[in-house]
Amino acid sequence: MKKTGFKKLLTGCIFAVLGILILVVCGWYSENFYSEFEEVFITATSPLQGTDTTAIKNGFKACFVPVICFSAVFIAAAVLCSRAKILNKLNSYFHSNGKSLNAQKFIGNIFLAAGITLFTAGIFYADSVFNATDYIALKLQPTGIYDEHYADPDSVAITATGEKRNLIYLYIESMETTYSSTDKGGKMDENYIPFLTGLAEEETNFSENGMLGGFHNTYGSSWTSGALFSSTAGIPYYTRFKQADGGFAADVTSLYDVLDREGYSQYFICGSDAYFGGRSDYYKTHGNLTIYDLNTARSDGYVDGDYRVWWGIEDAKLYDMAKDKILAAAEKDEPFSFTMLTVDTHFPKGYHCQLCGDVYENDSANVIKCADRQAEDFINWCKEQDFYKDTAIVIAGDHARMDKIFPVEMTSYERTAYLTFVNSAVKQDRSVMRCYTQLDIFPTTLAAMGYSIEGDRLGLGTNLFSDKATLAESMGFEKLNDEMGKRSSFAY
Repeated sequence: MKKTGFKKLLTGCIFAVLGILILVVCGWYSENFYSEFEEVFITATSPLQGTDTTAIKNGFKACFVPVICFSAVFIAAAVLCSRAKILNKLNSYFHSNGKSLNAQKFIGNIFLAAGITLFTAGIFYADSVFNATDYIALKLQPTGIYDEHYADPDSVAITATGEKRNLIYLYIESMETTYSSTDKGGKMDENYIPFLTGLAEEETNFSENGMLGGFHNTYGSSWTSGALFSSTAGIPYYTRFKQADGGFAADVTSLYDVLDREGYSQYFICGSDAYFGGRSDYYKTHGNLTIYDLNTARSDGYVDGDYRVWWGIEDAKLYDMAKDKILAAAEKDEPFSFTMLTVDTHFPKGYHCQLCGDVYENDSANVIKCADRQAEDFINWCKEQDFYKDTAIVIAGDHARMDKIFPVEMTSYERTAYLTFVNSAVKQDRSVMRCYTQLDIFPTTLAAMGYSIEGDRLGLGTNLFSDKATLAESMGFEKLNDEMGKRSSFAY
């Protein structure tokens, strides 16, 4: 085969393999996960230290064979069609009919066009899966939402109305209201979170329909690091925060900065490596929290030095460790804030620990039911402690579940994350309907701790105990979400 024809054939094969790879991987991702470009981009560009690679391994297993098979078919067809005998027959056929044809060039053009077509199809399909074009289009537009609605916590009077209350902030990984039964406000035939559902009915839970309610994920808050930031700073996570001078989002005032000024000793605990996703950077920059994580569990003797399951240590061990650290914090003279993040319910499927059991065929159901029982044990333990009477507890899903395994066939908007305030300093009439997002949790948490907030707004969030409308209520969620994704002084 002539060099020109061979180059075209080779180039076509390269484009084809890339196109097949993109199509197969994006197809697998779309079938299993909810997709947002910002989330994927940040995850892909973040260090892998501390992460669990199960999803990556599952993706590799699911995609490897189809990619190899389809690529092999294309390459085999290219090789067969480029064989000298076939080329000679083509040339002879056209010459015998009085036509001129460069068979080598013809075959090369066909496979080059086929390869480019596959690659182009892959790019368009990837765009439809990850909404990259929409992401770029939003970034090209300016937003005035911060000029119009941002309430700077440094310029707002935040005042303790009584004895300063402690705060325990329990994030339960991917905990959704959908896991409850339909008669309670969930989406399931059976209630997989009976304790958390009952707790929401007994304590303070904000709802859009009078049943179990939760919050919607906005742009910049649909993954763990973004969610931890958004719910305590009242604004979405932007990529530039990681590279900010002076530390993670150093020019933003968060819940932990407010509590630091109020003299709180502050702590964060998770079962994985706290470095992952910039979590330790955030908590060190804002309030200089004491960090407990997988490394602490090893060094303090809670587990062996080489112990690791799932993302680090399972929630059963995390809760035991947290109880010890909370008791130590409660012995100090100053009030404390203690933030903890579980991980057993992380996608895909979750981690089946020794407490889970095998009641359900779907193992995610076993893991979720187990997470509910462990939360019950922890909250009941808190209620038995002397510090409880002076402590507000926030229980929240960090974000809605990212995969489509359990439950299935739902839009991301329908999947609201769980939120309940336990032992709040103020109470809420359950007949008041609220549509809200993570942005509103920041001022609402301070109100639950007994703080008065001038104007009842912090960041872009609204105190849900007040009669002021949230931005999701006044603008509509879709409009608010679009504004979150636009270009602003906070983003660049």
